[in-house]
This record gives sequence, C-alpha cells and structure tokens, in this order.
Amino acid sequence: MYACPLSLLITVMVLLSASYRDLRCREVPDSHWIAICAVAVFSSVSSGDLRDAPAIIVMYVMMSAFMFSERVRGYVSAVFLTASFLLALLLFMESGSPVWISSVVTFLSVLVLYYLGIIKGGADAKCLMSLSMAFPTYAGLPCTLWNPAIPEALVFNPVFSTLLMASLMSLTMMIPLFIRNLCDGSLSVSCRRMQIADARGSFVWPVEDFRDGSVVRISPDEDPGTIYDRLEEHGRSDVLVTPMIPFIVPITASFVTVAVLGSPLSLIL
Repeated sequence: MYACPLSLLITVMVLLSASYRDLRCREVPDSHWIAICAVAVFSSVSSGDLRDAPAIIVMYVMMSAFMFSERVRGYVSAVFLTASFLLALLLFMESGSPVWISSVVTFLSVLVLYYLGIIKGGADAKCLMSLSMAFPTYAGLPCTLWNPAIPEALVFNPVFSTLLMASLMSLTMMIPLFIRNLCDGSLSVSCRRMQIADARGSFVWPVEDFRDGSVVRISPDEDPGTIYDRLEEHGRSDVLVTPMIPFIVPITASFVTVAVLGSPLSLIL
C-alpha cells in the first residue's frame, strides 16, 4: 500500500494547521486527527483490493472510535483494539501483506508510550496514532532517497522514524533555555525558576509541588493551577518549571522529511 499524493498533501496541510494551534495555545482539536483518520480510510481502500475494503473500514473505524469516542472505554476499548488486531491478521492471511499488522502494532506501541508517560500530550499521541493508520508504509515518492524495504520498513516505519526525528528536534528547542540558564550560572538544560504569577500565564509545567509538609520534585503531568495554589498557600512565590514543548511542530517537520526523503534510519540498516 502506498499513499497517494493527494492523501499526503491533505495530511501535511492538517499537520500545519495543528502546528499553528499547538504554537498558539498548546491545544489541538480532535478534528485534525479525525481528518487524518479519514485520509487513512480513503488511501487504504483506494490503493488496495476492493474485496478487503469492508475489513479495512471496520478496522480503522474501531481504532478511530477508541481515540475519539467517550463510550469506548474500559473493557470496551480492549474489545475494539483486540478486534482491530484480529482484522489486521485476517487481512494479512487474505492478502499476504503485513502492512495492516504493522499499522495496528504501531498504533498500540504509541498508545503504550503515552501511558508510560514517554509521549506526554494526548494530542501528540493521537497525531502519531492517526499517522500510523494513514501511513503504515512510506509514500514511495520519486524523490525518496532512503526507502527501507520490507521487513525493515515495517519496523522502521514512517511513524517510528517521525517520532525519533521529532524527539531529536525537540531537544534543540531546549538550547535557548540552556543558554539562558548558563548566563545565570546554572547548567540545567530543561528547567528554570519563574515567579508563580508569571508561570500561570506561560506555557510551562511546574516540576515542584508542596506535599507532606515540604517542596518536592514532580513529573510534569498534573494540573498546574492546583500546584501553583498549593505553593502560594505555603509562602512560595517562585517555582521550578519546564517548557511545554509544542511537539506537533517537530512531528510535522519530521513527517514531511520522512514522507519526502524516506527514513534516514535506512542508512544504518
């Protein structure tokens, strides 16, 4: 399965819109990821055997419902995800192509990374999961330089390559913070101290909280407002924070690179 140029163009436009929203307010509406899921259905059905179309549509609709429907929770979500994998297995047995299994496994891998806290934002996870549906393999453009072949292409697939490149790009966003800290005599590359009043209106996560009678370090995964309130109630006027990185931006840049040039990981395969 190869994504058609129109699907690729629509996906890039959606990602650019999502990047703008992520930069402006660090929130991206689900409509962006729903659009990419729709692209996944269109691209998969139009480029494959029409006999497989019903199974593909049902599989991707269930995966999309898991992401966007409040009713697909708890044991229901387990049923939907298991059924999606079984449909991918059925498609593999029918067509001999492992692409669908790779798509579902990548989807589940991103989900696991999100639950482990390695991928922080829900929008970031939904973005990568929707891309795993729309681009289980490389676009196959004429300008592609690094196009790994199956089975390597199923492991080092577009989403995996995009996530790796985006993670490396996001580290460069910490360089200005490191330089600022260095000027202030600190060697921290990810945190800085701010006045709580300033932090409330900034795109930062607090990494300190008041618990059990003292200020302790925490992971940036809680409601910042309540943390600031607790710190102020106990006499603190400043807090250690880490920036909220607009991760959709490096995801977009990485995806465009991977879609056009292929995976640089193929150079070491």
